[in-house]
Amino acid sequence: MWDIVFEHKDFVVINKPCGVSVHSESEGDVCLTASLAQQLGVERVWLVHRLDKATSGLLLFALNRDSAAALSAQFAEKTMRKTYLALATEKPSKKQGWIKGDMEKSRRGAWKLTRGMENPAVTE
Repeated sequence: MWDIVFEHKDFVVINKPCGVSVHSESEGDVCLTASLAQQLGVERVWLVHRLDKATSGLLLFALNRDSAAALSAQFAEKTMRKTYLALATEKPSKKQGWIKGDMEKSRRGAWKLTRGMENPAVTE
């Protein structure tokens, strides 16, 4: 059972724990979207954004096609954004600053940062 944080007629927000992949990585993996749809008693949910497997946090799912399009457009147009908060037991060893660049697929389903700036991911 997924921890539902907020539920609306058009969308639902869950708390994704660390170690859970939003997409099935191999046969036999639990499919987050399918299991959430089953939990909610709906035919389908639409994943609006992703979080890496190692990242815990809130995930937004649309409950219908129109909401999925509207919410996805908000992310694309940057009128909605994700904010990450890192909790650590020690002070970071490197200087703080900005990391900015395009992301592209790498090996084994991972992503890597590139020097491109067409649609950059920005981390402060």
